[in-house]
Amino acid sequence: APDEVVGRDKLISLVWRALERRSVVLVAERRLGKTTVIKKMVAEPLQGWDCRYRDLEGIEHPAEFAETVLRDADELLGKSAKAATRARQLLGSIAGYEFGALLKIPESARPHWKTLLLKLFEDLAEANHRVVFLWDEIPLMVHDIRQRVGDGAAMELLNVLRQVRQSHPTIRMVFTGSIGFHNAVSSLRESGYANAPLNDMGVFEIPPLSLGDATFLGASLIKGESLVATPSVDAVAEE
Repeated sequence: APDEVVGRDKLISLVWRALERRSVVLVAERRLGKTTVIKKMVAEPLQGWDCRYRDLEGIEHPAEFAETVLRDADELLGKSAKAATRARQLLGSIAGYEFGALLKIPESARPHWKTLLLKLFEDLAEANHRVVFLWDEIPLMVHDIRQRVGDGAAMELLNVLRQVRQSHPTIRMVFTGSIGFHNAVSSLRESGYANAPLNDMGVFEIPPLSLGDATFLGASLIKGESLVATPSVDAVAEE
C-alpha cells in the first residue's frame, strides 16, 4: 500500500519538483519499484495537481490509448463541461449523433485518434487543470502498437505526446515501464524515425534502497511473516 512504501519520499519529492518545470521519465532495472513510486504519487498528490494513473500493458492501437485519455478527461472535466468539449464535438460530427457517457470510441472514429487526442488535451488545458498523467508500461505499448499497426502509428503517437507537452504547460506526463524506452525508440530509428521523443523530459533513475531503508524493510517483512531469524531479525535483514 502507498502508506507502507519505504525509502522513496526523497525521490518522490524530487520528481514533484521536476514536474513543476517539465514531464519526467522514470528508469530502473526490473523490480526496483517504478510502479510503486508512481502509485504512491497518485495516492499522495502534491497540492494543486490532479493525477491519473494508467497501466498501458495490452494496448495495441493508438485509438485504445485515446480511450484511456478520454475516460480520464471525462472525470477531470466533470459532467457540466462534457457536452461542450472539442473532443465530443469531433466524435459527434464523425458519428452523426451526440454522446452521453462514453467509455469507448466508436469504430468510425478510430482512424481519427490523433485529432481526438489533441482535442482532449486542448479541452483539459482550456479548463486550466494541472494534470499529471502517470503512464506505466508505455514502452511496451509502443512496442505492441508497432507490432499490430506498424511503425508509422507508433512514431505518430510519440510525436503527438511530445507536441502536447510543448503546447500545454499545465499538462505533465510521467513515463515508466519494464522495457527500456531506449529499446523501443532504437527499433523505430531502424525504420527511419528521426525525432527525439523524450529530449524535453527529465530522466530520473530509481536506485536501490539505501542500506538503512532496505534493512528496515527486510526486518518488517520477516516480522510480518512471523519467521524465525538467527542470530537476530536485524542481522538477517542486513545480510
